[in-house]
Amino acid sequence: MRKLTKQEEAVLENLLEEGVFAIDNKSYFITLVETPANLHKTNKEDLKIETKKQTILQGDKFSIDDVIELMDAGAL
Repeated sequence: MRKLTKQEEAVLENLLEEGVFAIDNKSYFITLVETPANLHKTNKEDLKIETKKQTILQGDKFSIDDVIELMDAGAL
């Protein structure tokens, strides 16, 4: 993600203040939604589980705890 320029910031701020914009004679409403706190945690957990799964499927070294964790997560 990159930092917005002053012009982009102004356009975005104006758009959010108005909350409505039109494209091809259709009106669109903008609302802000707070990101769930567990969203990033879930992605990290999914990546961790997928990595362990691939390790097992490739025949690399793994522990029985890895297998149990994957079974609990429904990945195996």
